Amino acid sequence: MPDDHSPLTPITAVAFPQATGVLAERLRRYDWAATPLGPIELWRQSLRTAVGLMLNARQPMFVLWGQERIFLYNDAYARILGDRDAVALGRPVSEVWPEIYEDARSLIDPAYAGQPTGAENVRRVITPNGYPQEGWYSLSYTPIHDEEGAVGGVFAAVTDTSDHVCTRQRLSCLLQLSERLRAESDPVEITRIAAR
Repeated sequence: MPDDHSPLTPITAVAFPQATGVLAERLRRYDWAATPLGPIELWRQSLRTAVGLMLNARQPMFVLWGQERIFLYNDAYARILGDRDAVALGRPVSEVWPEIYEDARSLIDPAYAGQPTGAENVRRVITPNGYPQEGWYSLSYTPIHDEEGAVGGVFAAVTDTSDHVCTRQRLSCLLQLSERLRAESDPVEITRIAAR
């Protein structure tokens, strides 16, 4: 064990990002110099840390960075993107999700102003594969502070709650139907209520 007076050993450079997976590899090969983020080797440590956390997570996550809100995401989020995965990396989020961006700004804008935001079971109609798909998502947006203490971007975690919401809606419908049918004994009236 070295004593307090021994020289420090330099840290060997490690390839960024320290993650495996499809998006980690795509991120390494992407021409970031052609984007507002600039060359990957010049990224701020705050962005590098956020991206490393995101890429190593199993939950769908994405990072928005800079005033342009450049979109970076992990393998789990790629499934939500569907066909858009081929063109989403490195673009402004407003171009990635134009159909929901204005609604999403109610959560993104406050996070860019330093206020963590979130919402449970938010309904979104997205078109990831060329046709509209309805889904429900729980969302959490966390400001990422840069080295000067300003908000440089936003870290977002997404949970697809569609199955839970649909199950709850079905149970609610069945309970309402049961309540309506409880007092009925006429088969014609029962059939009419159930059909309605």
